[in-house]
Amino acid sequence: MTLVVLYGQTRILFAIGRDGLLPERFAKVSPRTHTPVFNTIVVATIVGLLAGFIPLSSLWDLVSIGTLVAFIVVALAVIVLRVREPDLERGFKVPGYPVTPILSIAACIYILTGLHWTTYAWFLGWLAVVLTFYFLWSRHHSHLSPRSLGALVAGAGTLAGDPPGGQATDEPSTAQEPQK
Repeated sequence: MTLVVLYGQTRILFAIGRDGLLPERFAKVSPRTHTPVFNTIVVATIVGLLAGFIPLSSLWDLVSIGTLVAFIVVALAVIVLRVREPDLERGFKVPGYPVTPILSIAACIYILTGLHWTTYAWFLGWLAVVLTFYFLWSRHHSHLSPRSLGALVAGAGTLAGDPPGGQATDEPSTAQEPQK
């Protein structure tokens, strides 16, 4: 894994925590550095343990299946959003639609066919763990649940962690001055 991926994962955990899908601890940033220190420690520990105890060839396959499935989900989302929300304002439009997302899905499926069955077993096991966590915890704590969104639409306030004006960002709050 590259350093960029490790830093990226800490920001993904921060955004998911901010949305309430992970415990609040994941949405916290250091008042001194304005970085998600806890997330960095969690990611570094997990990556270190995986690298220490799982053969590299297995890790490559697990990273590949996760990435390929994520690409498929994004390509499907492009198609679904174009059909369901044709008037939605987009900052970026996929060139060659619908050919590009369809070819992306086909290419990912082709690559997935070359993975060993044990990779699928581990992936499905991990997916079961994540879905269990979602249905038992995240779904009930989400700031994006219909209950929370209803309050936001009704003008009752902003989602937790949003800056004034209700525009959510991934940037840490700058309300606190760094300690010297």
